[in-house]
Amino acid sequence: MAPNTELPTRALIVTLKSPFGGKSTSQISAITGISPRTIDAIYGRACQRGFEPNGPMIKLLPEYLEDAPRIGRPRKQEAIQEATIQK
Repeated sequence: MAPNTELPTRALIVTLKSPFGGKSTSQISAITGISPRTIDAIYGRACQRGFEPNGPMIKLLPEYLEDAPRIGRPRKQEAIQEATIQK
């Protein structure tokens, strides 16, 4: 998923691709300008995280759309940056 896809855009993609929205991936790509592969990744990840496309109501929670936590060791911060953050 592209890291620069904003949450409202992701919500639009999931809503349009659900049975309620009824749009195909290519139609959503034409509307949003986002690649079909990214659209499928956003929708698939939302479904894996609990989004129910066939539910009686569309319920979009932030955890369906947000980026996953980054893995790996955090970057080292220099003393100047840490002092700025603590102020």
